[in-house]
Amino acid sequence: MIIGLDIIAIIISVTAVFVNYLIVKRNSHKDIAGAAAAGEAVLKEIKFITAGVEDIKATQAKQADQYSALLTQQMESVSDIKLLTHRVEKLEGKCEG
Repeated sequence: MIIGLDIIAIIISVTAVFVNYLIVKRNSHKDIAGAAAAGEAVLKEIKFITAGVEDIKATQAKQADQYSALLTQQMESVSDIKLLTHRVEKLEGKCEG
């Protein structure tokens, strides 16, 4: 009778270990699937952020070009104003003298 109980105890222990193994294997598959889904979501967010950064860089490049063009126009205007001022001063000198 004791030997029969030992055999039953061993069978129950082996069965418990086997069932625990199956549970862990099933849960690990769910964990992997969950991690993959989370990783995919993070990847989508990173792509979205990257696209936003690219848009910002393009806008900044466009603004830099506009700024450069305005600065060039301003420098040309200042040069023209200086030239015209010099001419006016010459004409005033001729009229007075």
